Amino acid sequence: MSQHDGKTSKVQEEQAGGTRVVPGNKFRAQFSEMVDWVRNTGESIVLTRYGEPVVQVAPLAPAKIPETLLGFGKGAQSIPPGFDIKAENLFEGWENDLLAAWEDLPDPTLGE
Repeated sequence: MSQHDGKTSKVQEEQAGGTRVVPGNKFRAQFSEMVDWVRNTGESIVLTRYGEPVVQVAPLAPAKIPETLLGFGKGAQSIPPGFDIKAENLFEGWENDLLAAWEDLPDPTLGE
């Protein structure tokens, strides 16, 4: 580690192989923005003190951005046994029930 000689170190932000190099005081001043950047990009930040690399801030897990919302709930629900109804059987016999109910109705032309 180098000793501080009283001169202000002018370390510029650099991109070095997916790692951003930032002075520690700038990181402290822009903490929220820097942490969001690490989380969103999945890249690391190396913090320097007096121009020397000291600490690396790295994401815990790579950012996962879904490509599509289609199928996002797949496997989240289950249908209990015996509850599954096939579409072709859903309206089976409804015509007979409707005709029987129609025949049971009183004739509106009679009785008055």
